[in-house]
Amino acid sequence: MLFKNHKSYCRENAAQIVCTENKKTYKAINKNSHIVFQYKIDGDVIPSSDSRKRCDYLLEDETMRKAFLIELKGTQLLHALEQIESTVNIFKPVFQEGGYQILPRIVYHNNTHDIHSSVFRKFKSKYLKREHKQITWKRIFKIKKRHT
Repeated sequence: MLFKNHKSYCRENAAQIVCTENKKTYKAINKNSHIVFQYKIDGDVIPSSDSRKRCDYLLEDETMRKAFLIELKGTQLLHALEQIESTVNIFKPVFQEGGYQILPRIVYHNNTHDIHSSVFRKFKSKYLKREHKQITWKRIFKIKKRHT
């Protein structure tokens, strides 16, 4: 458990974990009943009074040592990248100590042209270096355009 002093918003072996904010939703399926934890980063793990940029949620798969950083964004994809990167930097010692693989996830509404920006390409390249090279970026980032 990455954050022992914070509550998980899901059961330890939840089959489905849902993150929702401002009509944006991310659903994770835990088909192998791994030990999982869901943390609300923005406003809970990092209090609202803290001015640092941070993502919305972190889903921890303790069994596989994976940390899914979830940002539910309307239109500002590049701002979402900054929030994820800031969260990684804030918790880097915790991730490294536990041997966690960092897997960003972004749900956005529009402005798809931002995925072609140099900022996004650099971000994608940085995380591809940490992942297995044969995995495609769509699988790593699961950037989804959702209308709710």
